[in-house]
Amino acid sequence: MKFKLIKTLFNNDFPYSRAGFTLVEVAISTVILGIFMSALLFILSLSISSATTVKNNFVAAFLAQEGVELMNNLRHEDWIQGREFGSFGSILGAVSDGEYRIQWDSLELMSLNGNPQLLIDDSTGLYGYSDGGIVGGNSGFYRKVIVETVVPDIEKRVTVRIEWSDDGNAKQINTEWHAFNWK
Repeated sequence: MKFKLIKTLFNNDFPYSRAGFTLVEVAISTVILGIFMSALLFILSLSISSATTVKNNFVAAFLAQEGVELMNNLRHEDWIQGREFGSFGSILGAVSDGEYRIQWDSLELMSLNGNPQLLIDDSTGLYGYSDGGIVGGNSGFYRKVIVETVVPDIEKRVTVRIEWSDDGNAKQINTEWHAFNWK
């Protein structure tokens, strides 16, 4: 019996004699795991890039909408104050066709002076042009308000253009609004 047990322990047919992985199996497993991790990282980076693009598109759309709403508010204020149609806050009369800028606290259109970048206040989330009190930095967005006369003393076309760069690609969104002198 003693010899039979020893023979069984050292026999090649012993069930645990081939336990473990060979070097080839470990290498194949490492390659498969590497491919899986690379694909996962690629998908994650693509998702982050897509999320940034979607966020920038939303911000640009909201900035364009804000520009139109501000222009509409200026037109309403002109009616309330009895100013000439197309003044958009100017006490000097109707503004001439051209390019302007506007921000959330504007009482009138401001000259464009190039195409300055909107700043973002990190504490409030507000976008504006002035450095006074803004704690933050450049937002990467540019807003331009283009005023054109369609029919003198009857209709003005206002185009709000937002420009920004997304992954090195220049992007732009335009919102058009028509002001009518129906008063």
